[in-house]
Amino acid sequence: FLPYGGGGGGAFEYEVLDLKMSIIDVNVKKRITWEQLQYEYRSKLVNALKFGKVLTFSMSNTCPPLQSKLFNDERFPSLLFDSKKTQSVRGAFDLEGKWVSKVLNKADDVFAVHEDFNVMAITKFQPADVERFLKEEMRLELFQPIIITSDGTTIELPTTSNFSWAQMAVGTLEAGNVA
Repeated sequence: FLPYGGGGGGAFEYEVLDLKMSIIDVNVKKRITWEQLQYEYRSKLVNALKFGKVLTFSMSNTCPPLQSKLFNDERFPSLLFDSKKTQSVRGAFDLEGKWVSKVLNKADDVFAVHEDFNVMAITKFQPADVERFLKEEMRLELFQPIIITSDGTTIELPTTSNFSWAQMAVGTLEAGNVA
């Protein structure tokens, strides 16, 4: 699914955050801590801001602890999932007072946010399961749900505030995943 106001033109480049592997790295392998992961993801965020990439949250079939463990206003803010805030900095040169000013520092060498910067979250959950598994960690009302069917076509679903993921009629779709 894409946050509202998604889009952009031309060929996209992606900065992928493999959240399932990150959960394994932190909780199972103990390779890094959540704080170290925040800094690692901050670097990818800065790269996406600077070069106009799509910051892609790849969740596979997991529900990562975004709100409870990963997000941090100064390293990796939850505002990434607020489309109005995200879109408000695209192409911006005056970053003072904007959410990105808390994340960026002089060493990042970012003086403007590239106009093609965007955020996308992808999951392998079936559409009817998205709300059940992800509502605790993600503000789903901020997203534009899109289903990609087995034949590669996409279907944009309603984005009203009283939209319920659990009530989606998916019987006519060919085993679509939410993207």
